[in-house]
Amino acid sequence: MAAEIDVGVVEVVFFDAGGVLLEPDWERGSAILARHGIAVSPTALAAAEAVAKREMDNEAVLLGTGSLPNPNGYLGWVVEVSGVPHAPEAVAAASQDFEEEHTRNNMWSVLREEVPDALGRIRSAGYRLAVISNAESNLRDRLASHGLTEPFEALVISAEVGADKPDPAIFQAALEQMKVAPERALHVGDFYEIDVRGARAAGIPAVLLDASGLSADRDCPRVSSLIDLARMLASATLRADTSPEAGGTATTDQAEPSGEVQTVSAARRPEVTSPRITKPRSLATTVGGSDQSAAMPGISVRCQCMASVDRQMTRRPGVWSMPTAMTTSPIPATEWM
Repeated sequence: MAAEIDVGVVEVVFFDAGGVLLEPDWERGSAILARHGIAVSPTALAAAEAVAKREMDNEAVLLGTGSLPNPNGYLGWVVEVSGVPHAPEAVAAASQDFEEEHTRNNMWSVLREEVPDALGRIRSAGYRLAVISNAESNLRDRLASHGLTEPFEALVISAEVGADKPDPAIFQAALEQMKVAPERALHVGDFYEIDVRGARAAGIPAVLLDASGLSADRDCPRVSSLIDLARMLASATLRADTSPEAGGTATTDQAEPSGEVQTVSAARRPEVTSPRITKPRSLATTVGGSDQSAAMPGISVRCQCMASVDRQMTRRPGVWSMPTAMTTSPIPATEWM
């Protein structure tokens, strides 16, 4: 059963950048591949990425975004899933160009359309915002180009901190910068193994952004969009403001996607200031050695979801997720371009 999160005590919401706020620029990706004789459209690459991310997001094959087992890195995974004809040496050369372009001018540069509205709603509900990202320092310029520096009180970037998610050290650095206790924070990311497990290892509850609906088997709260996240956070906060002091149970009066049933149980958000975290956790802390299963009472939004990525996946209850039935298959050749 997926863990529940008490949003009534949350003060700070941390966001991953790539895949949550920004998407890859597949126009540039398609052009890079074309230079090496691989013809595939930006649309086809984006569709393949959704499946490739789920394939990558596995403990057996993914230990961090800097250590993908595929020798051709992130682009290699996407090209393989796309099914486009390619020569191995061409993909290797294109992947090297992709990585070099990313280092020069962050490839995760396309602002997700929902982001400004969602961030505005979440801030209006009284939450403080920050970014925790496995990225180079050029992420700052990329976010600034979209006007996304003002909403965030801190940008915690792996290249500057010296630790990558899922290392708890980068989450600890974020907690210290925001002067918030882990139980009063919430992390939102798009990789279970990197974001959810990393946050949990630092004591931070986490939500998985599952825009493709392919992660119904995960043991964590999920949202299909940041607008859904904003709706849940705002609804719970408003209910908390009007509920009895001891808490109450109610259903949200916000318009919800068809088929989604919500039950909100929220306590009043306390008017307190979190203590500053002064003692960092040991860097020897490992994801596998942390308690990642503790359920927290609070908001509970449940539905049944099922997904398939060319193989059967377990049907499980989800939390904060859209009901979906999805089966993916290799992209037809007519859609490569």
